[in-house]
Amino acid sequence: MKNIDEVIKQLSLIEKASYSELKRTLKDFDGLDITIKAMEDYEEEVADLLKKQIKHIQNGLNKRIRKAENDEYETLLDYLADIAEDDEFEKEFSAVTAIYFRQTIEDLTKFIMNVIDKDVQFNKLSPRTLKWIDDTSDHLAEVMNLTSYDAVQRALKRGLEEGKGIPSIVRELSQLPEFDEVRARRTAQTEILAANAHSQHEAYNQSPAVKGKRWKHSGARGIDPRPAHVLLSGTVKKLDEKFNVNGYYGMYPRDWELPAKERVNCHCTIGPVVDENILKLPPDEKKKLHEQRMEDMK
Repeated sequence: MKNIDEVIKQLSLIEKASYSELKRTLKDFDGLDITIKAMEDYEEEVADLLKKQIKHIQNGLNKRIRKAENDEYETLLDYLADIAEDDEFEKEFSAVTAIYFRQTIEDLTKFIMNVIDKDVQFNKLSPRTLKWIDDTSDHLAEVMNLTSYDAVQRALKRGLEEGKGIPSIVRELSQLPEFDEVRARRTAQTEILAANAHSQHEAYNQSPAVKGKRWKHSGARGIDPRPAHVLLSGTVKKLDEKFNVNGYYGMYPRDWELPAKERVNCHCTIGPVVDENILKLPPDEKKKLHEQRMEDMK
């Protein structure tokens, strides 16, 4: 599994290099194209949705302001609540995210399982992972949406306190960092890497020869290491056990059960702990064990 470990280790360079530069630098690594292509495409989708959302908010406020009898903050909040009800962002974001999660996890799980044991090939995702995709996509969409509207609400309040006119405040909303390309890229990197980590989790649970997982800190240059993540490096857990990540618990790096401070910009990975005796079994026996693993993952 050296290739997988090295690929995820080197992904830390994304924040300083363009995607094209990163691909040229790491062109020989198997699996890299899958992850980076997903990041690039997903980032574009996220950026478009954020642009669409801020236009929806600005247009909605401008229409209501023209008919307003006062410009009190409470009135603007009422307008914003009405605008939020008509906003399709959350639904559209969840749908797009689910598509990218599923495709990325399918492609990487297939790759990882093939590296572990060519006798046990990937056929389909487990029901457990399909549920994870739906639940995580919905949750991420909700968080993104709440963050956007919270930022707009704070900007409206700040603008009024500074004595700015409402039309001016509304125009400036598009400059908020919650709607810029940096947020789109950060979201794409963090969540596609989360899907990447979940792919390992899925592949290890499907593969009969894998009996455990080992945390590995990336140690990549240019990254400010989290001491707790460094200390975890080398820690082995059973497949159904969680890692203690600085007092929080997750199945793997960037697990959604971990808080943002332990997820964002984390480039740790996990590796499989393999039972060599299982690898030596006849293909038919391993396939039966794989079927049992799939039953256990419902």
